[in-house]
Amino acid sequence: MEKRYIIVGIDPGTTVGIAVLALDGSLIALRSSKDLSIDGIVETIVEYGVPALIATDVETLPQTVEKVSASFEARLFIPSESISLKEKNEGARDYPVRNAHERDALAAARKAHAHYRQKFANIDARLAAAGRRESADEVKALVLRDLSVSEALAAIDRRELGAPVQAPERHGIPAPTGAPQPSEVRLLLARIRNQHAYIAELEQRISAANRRMASLEGEIRRRNEAAVARARETAAVRERDARIARLEQDRRTLRKDKRRLVHALKTRERTRALDVGDVLVCKVLPRFARADIEALATSAGLAKGDVLYMENSSGGGAATAQLLADRGVRAIIVRTEMSHAAREQLDEAGVAALDAGRFAIRVEGGVAVTDRARFEEAYAAWAAEAARRANQRRRAWLEGLIETYRYERTKGHDQ
Repeated sequence: MEKRYIIVGIDPGTTVGIAVLALDGSLIALRSSKDLSIDGIVETIVEYGVPALIATDVETLPQTVEKVSASFEARLFIPSESISLKEKNEGARDYPVRNAHERDALAAARKAHAHYRQKFANIDARLAAAGRRESADEVKALVLRDLSVSEALAAIDRRELGAPVQAPERHGIPAPTGAPQPSEVRLLLARIRNQHAYIAELEQRISAANRRMASLEGEIRRRNEAAVARARETAAVRERDARIARLEQDRRTLRKDKRRLVHALKTRERTRALDVGDVLVCKVLPRFARADIEALATSAGLAKGDVLYMENSSGGGAATAQLLADRGVRAIIVRTEMSHAAREQLDEAGVAALDAGRFAIRVEGGVAVTDRARFEEAYAAWAAEAARRANQRRRAWLEGLIETYRYERTKGHDQ
């Protein structure tokens, strides 16, 4: 009877799960039993065929699975990482699974078949081309025992001629010769071969992991370089946006200054146009306050010899009066009462403070106009009175100085 080669997944424990697949991946059997010894597991597997692959679902090889594999001298399959519960449940959906042990055993067998599916497909293609499809399963089993396809076919041909099928020596370990050997020796040699195969597979995984690591390091470098480039670009964008914001602020300031200057220019042009002949043009100061004085100086200008018309003279004191005197103002026509301190300061600084009731004042277009002759008459009267008051102050000062001198001399004679 021709041997049937199978893939066996084993889930060891108090309850042992066993899944048997054909090499094409189809399900042959799915079983679970309690308190099953290693010999019991071997006997159960033998019922279905000769294992070419024995698989586990965890990345750490269970001792039971290793011993069963050694008993058959079968290739071990250990996943690179333990199969997840999600993958197990999804893989068992279309199978008659009765418990978790059968599910885990099935997941191990299906994972092993998936791992070697492409290798089996390549073997099928080569055998189809050589007209040897009937030997497919046996060739696959021999390839899993480290023979090449050519060596496997040659071994099958030798067997048909009466010679034993013998695998070549691998890793310095003698291959089975077909001669009787003590069971302990046979098991140990099988375990050593499986261990060497497992080591070789781990080395392949390490090489693949190193290549993957190198690829990831390269990707990290590229991403870091891209991040640095983005950071530089972001900094440049921020700097550009900040510069745009500054320029926009400067533009708004310039537009505001332009409007102010245009207004001042128009006011001065109106002033020059009106300030002819018998008309005197006065600049209008709304309130007797520092802020209003500075605003008028900015908008219309304050020059030496200017005459101001002030609608509200309350609130200002000597310091405010001196501020106008420092600007060289000639006279102020006031509508309301000015404080004594402010009038005295203006008097001393030579700035006339004239009552608006003496003039016919007309305010239009930001300026005030009045009759020049009447203003000059009032100014001359103020100047004469100011000169008189100044003479009085000088005379009083001189008399006081003389009186002090006399007092000092008299005091000196008495002593």
